[in-house]
Amino acid sequence: MTEKNPGDRLVHFLQTLFIVVFICGVIYFVYFSLTKEKSGMIPESVDYVKGWQYSTDDGDSWNKTDFPCQIDVENGVDVLYKGKLPKNVTDGLWLVTLNSKDVVVYIDGKRRFSWNRASADVPGGITKSVYMFVELKGEDAGREIVIKKSGKLYNGGMDEIFVGDSLSVTNEIKRISGSLQLYTAIFLFVLSVVLTIIGIFLKRVYGDYISLVSLGLGVMCASAWLIMDSNAFQIVTGISYVDGFLSYILTLIMIFPFMYYIDLLQQHRFRRIYLPLALIQLCSFAVCTTLHICGIYNFSSMLTILDFIIVWIVAVVIICTLIDLIKGRAKGYRIVASGFLLFSIFGIAEIVAINSKGGLLSRATIGFDGTFILIGLFVLMTFAVIQQFMDIERFRRQQADEEEFNKARNEFLANMSHEIRTPVNTILGMNEMIRQENVSDKVREYSERIQHSGITLMGLINDVLDFSLKQTRQIDIVNRDYRLKDLIDDATGVLKLSAAEKGLSVNIGLPGQLPEYVKGDEKHLSRVLSNVISNAVKYTEKGCITFSMECENLDEEGYLLKFYVKDTG
Repeated sequence: MTEKNPGDRLVHFLQTLFIVVFICGVIYFVYFSLTKEKSGMIPESVDYVKGWQYSTDDGDSWNKTDFPCQIDVENGVDVLYKGKLPKNVTDGLWLVTLNSKDVVVYIDGKRRFSWNRASADVPGGITKSVYMFVELKGEDAGREIVIKKSGKLYNGGMDEIFVGDSLSVTNEIKRISGSLQLYTAIFLFVLSVVLTIIGIFLKRVYGDYISLVSLGLGVMCASAWLIMDSNAFQIVTGISYVDGFLSYILTLIMIFPFMYYIDLLQQHRFRRIYLPLALIQLCSFAVCTTLHICGIYNFSSMLTILDFIIVWIVAVVIICTLIDLIKGRAKGYRIVASGFLLFSIFGIAEIVAINSKGGLLSRATIGFDGTFILIGLFVLMTFAVIQQFMDIERFRRQQADEEEFNKARNEFLANMSHEIRTPVNTILGMNEMIRQENVSDKVREYSERIQHSGITLMGLINDVLDFSLKQTRQIDIVNRDYRLKDLIDDATGVLKLSAAEKGLSVNIGLPGQLPEYVKGDEKHLSRVLSNVISNAVKYTEKGCITFSMECENLDEEGYLLKFYVKDTG
C-alpha cells in the first residue's frame, strides 16, 4: 500500500471536517426545531405605514423620514421613530416589521411590545433579522405609535412597517422575502441529495472517475444556506434565530467541496495553490465561529472580512481555471469549467447584492438574498451532470477499445503460437532422426542441445498460447485418460537432460505401485512439472535435484498423486 502524502491527508481532513460540520448543523437544526417554541406566525392587502419621523435625542427634536431608511448615527445610539397608525385598524390586525435589534413599541404612550436580542436562545446571539408581530386592537386606529430601537450594534437602520390580517401579512412577507426562491432552494437541496446518491453509486461502478459526489455535497451545502438565509424561512417553518446562525456556518464551509470538485477535475495540478487557500478558510471558520459563540464579535459584524476571503479564493480558482483553458488542458472538463465560471460570476454578484445598499444588484431590487447564487447553482449542476455523463460515455468507449485491442492481441498471440509450433516440431522431429543415427559423439552432443533448446522453446510457445487463451477466457481443463508412466518419463527425461548440461546429479524416487492410467489434464500437469523442474535446474549451481512421487489410493474416489522436486540451490 502506498503511503499518502501530507497533501492527501489534508484534503481528507478537510472533507471530513466539512461533513462533520454539516451533519452537526443538521442535527442542531432538528434539535432546535423540536425543542424550541416556534415564534408566533399569525401571518387580501396590507397597509404600509407612512409619514414617519425620527429622533436621536429622546424626542426633543424630530426629523421626517420614509421607511426603509438608514439614519446616520453612531453605533449604539438609541433612535425613536414616531408615526400614525391607519384609521382602518380593527381587532385581529397585526403590525409587522423586520428587525434584529432591541426594540420597544409604544401605542398612544403605552408599552405594547418589546423584544431583546438576548432573549434569542442561539449561540452568540442572532445574526439575521426576523419578523416581529405586534397585535393591534380596534381602539388603536389613528393613534400615535413610537418605536424605540437600541443596542450596541444598532446603526440606524429601519425596515418598512405594514399592517394587515393574518393571511395578508403572510402573503406580503412571502412576496417581499422571495418564497418562490425558498421553495426552489428546497427543491435544489433535494436534487443535490439525489445527485450525491447517484454519484456514490456511479463511483462504486467507475471508481475515481466520478466526481459528482463532491459536487453534490457542495450544492447541498449551498442550497441549505439559501434555505436558512431566506426571510421566508421563518414564515414557512415557524422557526427563528437558529437559521441565521447556521447560514453563516454554511457560508464558511461550503467553499470546501467546490474547491475539491474543481481540484479533481483539474487532476490536482493546482493543489499546491488550493491547499493554502483551504487552510486560510479553515482558520477563518475556526476564528470567526469562536469569536461569535464567545460573544466577542457577531458574525454580521465580520461579514465584510468573510466575503473578502471567499471572493479571493473564488478569484484564484477562476484564474487557475482560465490558465487551464488558455493552455488547452481543460479539454477533459471544458463544459463544467464554463459552468463553474458562470457560477463564480453569479456568486460574486450575490456578494455584491448582499453588501449593496442600493442599485441594480441591491437586495431591495432583487427581493431575495440568494437569487444569483441559486441561478448559478442550477447552471453549474446542469453543466456538471452533462460533463459527467459525457465522461462516462467516453470511459465506456475507452473500455470497449481496450477490450477490442486485447482481443486482437490475444488472437494474434494464439495464431502465432500455432504457426510457430509447426516448424519447431519439424526441427525436433528431424533432430530426433539424427539422434537415432550412428553419429559421432560431437554430433550427438549438438543434437542433444538442439533437442533441449527445442523443448524449452516449445514450452515458451505453450505458455504464450495459455496466456492468450486465459486473457480471452478460453482456456479449458481437459479431463481424459492417459498413461501416467509417459508423463513421468517425459518429466524425468527433461530433468536428466537439463541437469546433465550443468553437471548436476539427479535422484528419482518413485513408489512401487502406480496406476497405469489416470484421468486428468495431462497437458497442463506436464507444463506445471516442466516449470518446477526448470526453476530447480535454473537456481541450482551444484549438487543434486531429487524428483519423487507419492501415490495414495482413495478407493472409489481414485488416486491422490503428489509430486516433489527438491534441489540444493
